[in-house]
Amino acid sequence: MFKLLYKLFLFLTALIYLSTFFSPGWIWFLGLSSFLIPVLLFIHVVSFIFWTLIRGKFSIYLTIGFIMSIPYLLLTVSWHPQEQNPQGISVLSYNVRVFNVYKHLNNNFASSKKMIDWVRQDTSAIKCFQEFHNQKNSPIFNTVDIISNGGEYESYVKPQVINHKGDEFGLAIFSKYPVINKGMVVFEQSDSNNSAIYADVVYGHDTIRIYNAHLESMSINENSILSRAGLSNELDNLMERLREGMTVRANQVNDLMRHIENSPYHVILCCDLNELPYSYVYGHIKKKLANSFEKGGKGFGFSYNGKIPFLRIDNQFFSSGLEVLKYKTSRKANYSDHYPIKCVYGIKKDSE
Repeated sequence: MFKLLYKLFLFLTALIYLSTFFSPGWIWFLGLSSFLIPVLLFIHVVSFIFWTLIRGKFSIYLTIGFIMSIPYLLLTVSWHPQEQNPQGISVLSYNVRVFNVYKHLNNNFASSKKMIDWVRQDTSAIKCFQEFHNQKNSPIFNTVDIISNGGEYESYVKPQVINHKGDEFGLAIFSKYPVINKGMVVFEQSDSNNSAIYADVVYGHDTIRIYNAHLESMSINENSILSRAGLSNELDNLMERLREGMTVRANQVNDLMRHIENSPYHVILCCDLNELPYSYVYGHIKKKLANSFEKGGKGFGFSYNGKIPFLRIDNQFFSSGLEVLKYKTSRKANYSDHYPIKCVYGIKKDSE
């Protein structure tokens, strides 16, 4: 009986793993499979270790389940040596949550000031921000001038929203290297305020195209789903928000990757995907670009600083002519609901 149940479980696992290759824009509920994969990984890995390695009882079915899970396990945990001071292109990616400009996010803008100062002092040559905010006449939130640091950085700010006061909300790229071109990636099938921008920067004898993208929000109320009563009351709304978000993100990533595929230069993509590493969106990007955490990270790389802390939804990806020399999630910078990601890249000799 147990073998029959496990065979059925293996079959279900295979279907869920395979579903990540299909766009939720086609069948939306396939996107829900990414939420089930961590549970499946835990069951298959723990079962294999306990029965095969600890109890010494070989099972072909447990082994098959473990082998099927390896590609997804490699998306979950990474273990690479970290160079202390590698020389290369240093890149910061950070969802700054509009620098906590709203009063309910902090008292007297204390965390806002700390976050902006942390960003200003960071020495990365390239800085990409999602949910960027700028107030030109504010001593605290005149962030373009503050982060530019007296002209040390060139800036490209693309507001997605400008309110009645002229305050800007959107995406930003700052670069110590000369910027020779910049632009926006249009998400054609989306009515949301999310978008992507790019800047071509000159590094030595090479040009690197830096993309900064923020895909559609998950729109999940953490307080609701973390309580039984709240989850019950919000279930219909939650499912509708998940359906809409998954469909929109699938369309957005298709637009983004079409643009990236036409890049004449090496590419570094900084992004808040609002998707787990097991999703169609993540996998679609990996068809063209390598993921920095997978190639250079250490540990689990959780990037979300909220009530569901075990999520890695912020990423940096890079094209084949580059290599990641160092990857770090800066968990001490806990001012936003995301942690900043810092990477250093080198240009492969055979691609120079």
